[in-house]
Amino acid sequence: MPKLRHVVPKYCRHKARNLAYVRIAGQDIYLGKWRSEESRRLYELIVAEYLKSGRTLDLREINSSHDSAALAKAEEVLPSITVSELIDQYLEAAKTHYVKNGRPTSELTNTRIALELARKEFADLPVDQFGARCLEKIRDAMLSRKKKWMRKTINGHCQRIKRAFKWGLERELFVATSKYQSLVAVRGLAAGRSIAKESKLVAAVSDDVVEKTLAKLPAVVADM
Repeated sequence: MPKLRHVVPKYCRHKARNLAYVRIAGQDIYLGKWRSEESRRLYELIVAEYLKSGRTLDLREINSSHDSAALAKAEEVLPSITVSELIDQYLEAAKTHYVKNGRPTSELTNTRIALELARKEFADLPVDQFGARCLEKIRDAMLSRKKKWMRKTINGHCQRIKRAFKWGLERELFVATSKYQSLVAVRGLAAGRSIAKESKLVAAVSDDVVEKTLAKLPAVVADM
């Protein structure tokens, strides 16, 4: 029978966050910036302690009097990316999603407009801290524009911002918090309940116009 190899836990990279981590006993321990000196040192320390224990060590029992600060980082929750970083990644993905017949659609342009508004207000905010109040502030900025936007346009841009955060959550770029739940719960502006402009209703065509139009159409089309 072939001997089983004792594989050393690998020094891995979380590509979306550019962070180093090591997986031990099914637990991912984040070590800091990918390929940084600190992350390498912490990786070697943790793996050495784990192997020394015969692979039975509870990670909470790891102790190091000479590097307690570094080891404390192993217990930290994965740090959140910023709103600006999320926007960059989402727009990159959107370039290949919002395409028709090989050309970008208008939805890609609208998505850029909406997300740049979010970036302007909250570029450096961690995404897991972006909630309902943040979206409402962006919406207020839309409402206060000199050149007024229609209510449907504002609601559409708010939905695009929410869609970007949902995309980030699905890709585990951040962990859902109560802030995210409040973001999801934000409703669109209701008709007649805000200062947003309403789209003009299309009036019904008068019978007189219909009759004059029918008189000029071919008989087959007019009968339809």
